[in-house]
Amino acid sequence: SSYLRTELGFDVQYSAQVWAVIGCVGMFAGLAIGWFSDRTGLRAAMLLVYGCVVTAALIFVIHPSGHWPLIAAGLFSTAFYPIFGLIPAYVSKLASSSAMAVSIFGVANVMQGSGGMLGNYGAGLLANHSGSFAGIYAAISAVGVLLIVLTLKLPREAPAATPAGLTVNYPTLS
Repeated sequence: SSYLRTELGFDVQYSAQVWAVIGCVGMFAGLAIGWFSDRTGLRAAMLLVYGCVVTAALIFVIHPSGHWPLIAAGLFSTAFYPIFGLIPAYVSKLASSSAMAVSIFGVANVMQGSGGMLGNYGAGLLANHSGSFAGIYAAISAVGVLLIVLTLKLPREAPAATPAGLTVNYPTLS
């Protein structure tokens, strides 16, 4: 909101519309990205959400005018809300025991929350020092690209386990 209002000159109503888009899209983003990850895998879903972050941040660096901030808001919320489920789901598929998954899940969530808090604080300092939020969005885009590269290097998650003796018959279309 501060960037939209002070640097880009948008009014309060437009800033409110941007936040409304974040909320409306965010309500359904977790469901949609969860469905997508069920069909394509968690790594593919993480790549999608990081791609959304990169694109949203680049919009605010390259062309933050007209309706583009609304599009960036939709992309951001498509990424923000689901990531809190994607990372723990990925960890749980790789962990060898449920106790390990719970421990890793807890550490990952604390690190994710701490990283967000430190990122917001650091971004505020950078904006105060430089006088602009544009550099912050460029940095967010760079971090998003780094996350894409790291995600590509992650091992593939294991397929869902089938209990011993259980045969799964998938329906076929004829």
